[in-house]
Amino acid sequence: MSEFRIDQIKSQYAARGPDIAGITTFTGTSGIVMPSGDTAYRGGRGRGVFGGGDPSTDRIEYITISTLGNATDFGNLSAARKAPSACSSSTRGVFGGGQDPGATNQNTIDFITIASLGNAADFGDLTQVRYGVSACSSSTRGVFAGGVSAPARVNTMDYVTIASKGNAQDFGDLTLARYYPGACSSSTRGVWGGGDTPSDSDVIDYVAIASIGNAVDFGDLIEAGREVGACSDSHGGLG
Repeated sequence: MSEFRIDQIKSQYAARGPDIAGITTFTGTSGIVMPSGDTAYRGGRGRGVFGGGDPSTDRIEYITISTLGNATDFGNLSAARKAPSACSSSTRGVFGGGQDPGATNQNTIDFITIASLGNAADFGDLTQVRYGVSACSSSTRGVFAGGVSAPARVNTMDYVTIASKGNAQDFGDLTLARYYPGACSSSTRGVWGGGDTPSDSDVIDYVAIASIGNAVDFGDLIEAGREVGACSDSHGGLG
């Protein structure tokens, strides 16, 4: 019988993990879930992926988050566009909306498998063409909110089930129409802050990602702003 000792476990980036052979026992208070499915779909948790940009480009690049260094080519979006928005599960990245080189707003949604380099493939369409959208996600659902659908700013919120290709569906509405808000999320709640209404906004909205419905007022940013960048862990967000 082999022994499974917790002090022998190495990180996923180590050269090797513990040797487990024969009959192995495990004792713990929180349980254990073994991975399943093809290894390509067990998670890209160590990788960050960037797609599109201004001037309009189809370039996709990636970094390994735990390792300092320049980005590396990943592949290409299905078409060049600026100001798309992106969200992800642990295995799949999704890019929605944007504006092509001819300044035409897009409703295209592309997806990639984060662990596998290559070009993006068609996922479906947003409910309306727009750019300046901001997206966030849980482990299963991505939500795209706001943006400009020429000539007007919109309060539209769409959602997709990340594991299943298909067109986005209506989620609800932001508390006010705006584009370029900052978006972040925990595993359960999505948050949007700031944006262009066309004046700078300090409004923060939130939704329960698993429950369809309109956004609810969360509070205010310290200072109003547009084109806000945001990030989060499971407990708090920064903008």
